[in-house]
Amino acid sequence: MEQADKKGRAQREELKEKQRERKTERKAEGVKAQSWAKEQIGEEEKLVEKGKQQEKAYKKRKEEDSKAYAEFRKKKDAEEKFLKDREELRKKERTEQLAYLKELSNQNRLRMRQEKREREAEDTKEQLKKEADQGMHRARIEAASRERQEKRRLELAAGKERGKADIFEHEHIDQIREDARGSQAKLKVQERTEEDQLDGRIARERARANGYPNPGQRQTELHRVEETERMERKKLRDKFMKMERDIEVQASKEIMQIQAKSRKMRDDATIEERKKKFDVEIQTHQAERQAEKDSARKKTEADQTEKNILHSETPPEEI
Repeated sequence: MEQADKKGRAQREELKEKQRERKTERKAEGVKAQSWAKEQIGEEEKLVEKGKQQEKAYKKRKEEDSKAYAEFRKKKDAEEKFLKDREELRKKERTEQLAYLKELSNQNRLRMRQEKREREAEDTKEQLKKEADQGMHRARIEAASRERQEKRRLELAAGKERGKADIFEHEHIDQIREDARGSQAKLKVQERTEEDQLDGRIARERARANGYPNPGQRQTELHRVEETERMERKKLRDKFMKMERDIEVQASKEIMQIQAKSRKMRDDATIEERKKKFDVEIQTHQAERQAEKDSARKKTEADQTEKNILHSETPPEEI
């Protein structure tokens, strides 16, 4: 294009030079004609004819110049049109190239934004699911800890109740045995008293028997006294042995009642402990199930959050 411009400028300069030369020539010819008219008035016809020829030649040169200029102008216009068309084509190509680059840039930006959105969606989903698992694990640990603490409390409470039952049993059995020993001690005293009374009565009867002058009667009477003593002592011993056994039986009966009552107290404490432990285990199971449900719900919400992020509408940035 720069060479074409230089060529055009050279042609224009050449044309202008020719036009200046012709103008100079015409001016010189006019001066010469006037000089000739003054000097050679007599040769007017010759000069007129010569002027006509010169005019004709001038017109011819003018026509030739006009034709040459027209050719030059045509060629120049063609070159300018070519350059203009080429410039417009280049401009169009540059515009299309810029549009293509802009579209490509937008596509790359959209692709990068989509990839970033997908990463964010995936990271968000995984983080939410991780938090859901951590929450479930934490809830399970807390439920298990509460269960252990509650069971320990129940064990201590049940142990305390069983301890009360043991104390109740020991105290009451000790008291029953103490009462029995006291009653048996009283029986011993009573037995000795009655034995003393029997001894006195037997001694009197033996003295009376010894007072018989007849040896045979005395012997018979002494034998009767001895037999009576043996029977009375046996009767007295049997009486107090029965009373002792009755005291022991009554004490054993009361001890068995106390043992049964204390055993029931221990059993009730154990049954209540087991029942409450079972309730605690049910509560723990319910808490774990609720934690699993909450975790599953949060994971479903995490999946939906991922979809929401992926399908969110964000206008592309302008380049």
